[in-house]
Amino acid sequence: MPFEDQEVTTKIHLNYRLVYLKDTALATGLDEGNLQVIGNLINNNNAEVIQSILLDQNSISKVFDKLKDENIETRKESINFLSEIFNISKNLQVQGRLNLLTSFKNIEEFNLSIFVRECISFKSDVDKSEDSDQTKRDEAEKLVTNSLDVFQNYMQTFPISLSDLCSENKKTDESDKLLKSLTEELLNCTSQGLKLQIHELLKFLLESDNNIFATFYDISFKAFAAYLILEPKENDREFNDNMDFTKCLAVDIINKSLVDDNFNSRQYMLKYNLINSINTLAKFESKLCNMSVIKFYKSLLLTGYKPYSSEMIKENLLDSVVNIFDKIVNKRNMIASIVLELFHIIDKKNLHELAKHLCDKHEIVKPFLQK
Repeated sequence: MPFEDQEVTTKIHLNYRLVYLKDTALATGLDEGNLQVIGNLINNNNAEVIQSILLDQNSISKVFDKLKDENIETRKESINFLSEIFNISKNLQVQGRLNLLTSFKNIEEFNLSIFVRECISFKSDVDKSEDSDQTKRDEAEKLVTNSLDVFQNYMQTFPISLSDLCSENKKTDESDKLLKSLTEELLNCTSQGLKLQIHELLKFLLESDNNIFATFYDISFKAFAAYLILEPKENDREFNDNMDFTKCLAVDIINKSLVDDNFNSRQYMLKYNLINSINTLAKFESKLCNMSVIKFYKSLLLTGYKPYSSEMIKENLLDSVVNIFDKIVNKRNMIASIVLELFHIIDKKNLHELAKHLCDKHEIVKPFLQK
């Protein structure tokens, strides 16, 4: 990295020597007091290193410029360097971390959300490259994982919303771009670990920032609706298992939106025909998909919005749930339990017309909905 300040370089080298002493050379011979002294030296030195780096605006800007370099290895070096800076800064005092965030505002067209997008873009380029082997793809995935971890840690540490963070960049709709990148990566990546991390991050962002709901629905609900109706591939179990898992995560996010923001989410449910998209999952006869369908209808009913139950009657939507329940031999298993919870909601919410509709069509539901 292009830092010419010899003092910064000296402090970085000193830190590595201190870490080596603490973790290896003196690991078994130091008492708790001495370990704490070395730890404090490392933290203090880290604070000075980061402060010195951030004050060198010219050099740090060059590092950010490398994020968009055509050469994959150059971009990788820059991402690794920034990841290290962000990870170290998590252990700084509040003022030190605030200085780090403030420094981003002084660098044109850069903030943490752009860093995450650049990492995802880097991974995409590595995946598409003919020269990439599994080791390189694993490294690229790790960089994305680290960037998401840093991003979420900072969002949790500071009282800042995604809207506020992205508004630091006045020239672009940065929150739209970030949500689009995260959604596409959730749907298209093959790593279950990375999918889960993005899934949790999206849920966190929705919980912490009401201002992104409309943007999220327009971007992610639309993408989810198209993905949920994709057909499995014949004789490709690995692909199909990955697809089922992804659909399950997408429906879980939709369910959360229904429960937390029913009033605003319902128009987008209709706009992108999500009810029918999710209903088609039952035809794939996957346990994960079946469970997602049942949980989705539970979420719809829990909103207390009567048109949802009317739609279920009109379109016979719960037929798929009853069919799933009918085929279960052990009525005490997990899926059967979720179906019974759904029947209980119908009873608890006094949805008499829906209960009558189901009892008239299906003998098996009468013991649960007869009254």
